[in-house]
Amino acid sequence: MKKKDDFLKQIMEKKLIFTKHAEIRMEQRKITREEIIDALKDVKNIEIIEKERENSNTKIKLMYQLSKRKGLIIVMAINNNIRIITVYRTSKISKLLKKVNVWKRR
Repeated sequence: MKKKDDFLKQIMEKKLIFTKHAEIRMEQRKITREEIIDALKDVKNIEIIEKERENSNTKIKLMYQLSKRKGLIIVMAINNNIRIITVYRTSKISKLLKKVNVWKRR
């Protein structure tokens, strides 16, 4: 847990940039910038679902748990900045939490 908290805190120290794609999807899905920023600050309710390195970027998919059944998925690329690639809501929390547990065991 400490490792995840440190990692997420390091992320928040970087500049946050929303891609055009993310802004379009956020508008379509009625997700605000404030929701994303608040989710990223709430490290207790966020889980890293996927993490992969690609050249000088690290691509990360995060799940912010809104309730027992609903979550917010944030896909980002990290280098000198944080680029939010896309965001969406999901009701597949249990499936994603199983994926998180598998990822943690690696």
